[in-house]
Amino acid sequence: MIPRIFGAVSLFGASAEIKFTVPVGKLFTHELMRETFQNDFEPLAKLYAGRLYDDPMIFKCNRQNYPDLPEWLRFTQRHPYDNGFLYGTPTSPGKSIIEVYAVNKRSYETTRQIFVIKIVAEKLLPYQAEFFIKLREIEKVLPPPVQDEIKQDLQKLWDTEALEIINMTNAIDRGGRVPLPLAGHFEG
Repeated sequence: MIPRIFGAVSLFGASAEIKFTVPVGKLFTHELMRETFQNDFEPLAKLYAGRLYDDPMIFKCNRQNYPDLPEWLRFTQRHPYDNGFLYGTPTSPGKSIIEVYAVNKRSYETTRQIFVIKIVAEKLLPYQAEFFIKLREIEKVLPPPVQDEIKQDLQKLWDTEALEIINMTNAIDRGGRVPLPLAGHFEG
């Protein structure tokens, strides 16, 4: 099942909520698009001066009124010129309100979006399989088209349509290896 998304528009710095409905036990992923936040930083410059910027930006994510994300939710962004990803598998029904702050590294402006994630109970599939995909960075397998390719390959392999991705975790978060402090080296 694909998470349902209900959105609202941000106009000249006025933030609005973006709502998701996610079933318990199924992977939730949301790509934080730099372009979306870039429009919040300088909408008038784009409209009237015709200037388009591709600024580096970093994202800061937390549960509303808390310093961190809920335990089931993770955030990753490899580089300030890359999009960020919120991802994880909810373990129980409820509601999480997530604040996402984007900081423009050129102008140091900030903008904020609020995500309301409603987690609903749903029947789980009877079997689970866990496997490791070598030489893949977590950011490269989180986009939905890549997940669909992985899912289609597994559906062909196991000859079933009833297949859901329930979790994705990088090797470091699983305790699979100790991170190397070398620039340009990524987890498997």
